[in-house]
Amino acid sequence: MPFQKKLDQYKNKYLLVDGMAMVFRGFYAIPRLTSADGKPTNAVYGFFLILINLIKQIQPTHIVICFDRHEVTKRKEEYTEYKATRTKAPDELYQQIPYIKEGIAAFNFNLIEKAGYEADDLLATIACEKAVPDTINIIYTGDLDLLQLADHYVKILTPHNQKQGILMGSKEVQEKYGFTPDQIPDYKGLHGDPSDNLPGIKGIGSKTATKLLAEYKSLENIYTHLDDLTPKMREKFEEHKEMAFMCKKMATLHTNLSYETPKTNFEVQHIDLTKGTEFLNNYSLRTLATKIPELQSLLKIENQDPSQLDLFTFVEQ
Repeated sequence: MPFQKKLDQYKNKYLLVDGMAMVFRGFYAIPRLTSADGKPTNAVYGFFLILINLIKQIQPTHIVICFDRHEVTKRKEEYTEYKATRTKAPDELYQQIPYIKEGIAAFNFNLIEKAGYEADDLLATIACEKAVPDTINIIYTGDLDLLQLADHYVKILTPHNQKQGILMGSKEVQEKYGFTPDQIPDYKGLHGDPSDNLPGIKGIGSKTATKLLAEYKSLENIYTHLDDLTPKMREKFEEHKEMAFMCKKMATLHTNLSYETPKTNFEVQHIDLTKGTEFLNNYSLRTLATKIPELQSLLKIENQDPSQLDLFTFVEQ
């Protein structure tokens, strides 16, 4: 892995997983599979394949997985059009989420979710808690909103394929997009974000938004310098001011949520590889089950008998 050596300097490596991003990627990456009793399992297979590969590559000291919940979010309550244009995924994807959560529980990975908030907000909260010099937070997600967190202690790992990803810090964000991570909400206030149904300021394109942020740094500062703009552009800003600030607010992640799980629970020593292996075999995912023994030595997980990890590998379903 190209970025693996960059992570070796850190004593503590937190792998923070956007659960739904991994579910969607697993579902669409793997052709239809079923367990011996007919349950669809391609999303299950894809989810744990990606997770196993991430663990092998990053060799984290801590792991936590965050999920969205079904309740209406605070953002949706405030702006009913938020994400309103997204196409619903196939029922077969949603059918597999309980199976995936069953597997997460079997492996004893920590799963955190909070009514009214998105997984992004939980990931942001965990990643932004007290920066420690020898600790790095690696967030696996396909949601670019999380790029606003990128700094020396937080890196965003965006999917590339099942075995690799692109690790982005503040430098990489600046080079790719032309603005800093903390300007991402401002950018979305200006240009919007079609994937979240955020319109921004009508008529302000990507290049204009980037240029304005380079000069004025924030949405608020642009509005204090409207006289610098052309009459036509100033008119756009005045007409869409309320929506611009609403879009910025919708794009800004919460970083101070409460959650009950102590961070010591995230330690990889709590992972139960034996029960995890049993889960994989119960769902006819024997190929994945054969990958589990390697994790014990990589993560230096103690108090588990390696001979038990393949107990179920050849059991007929």
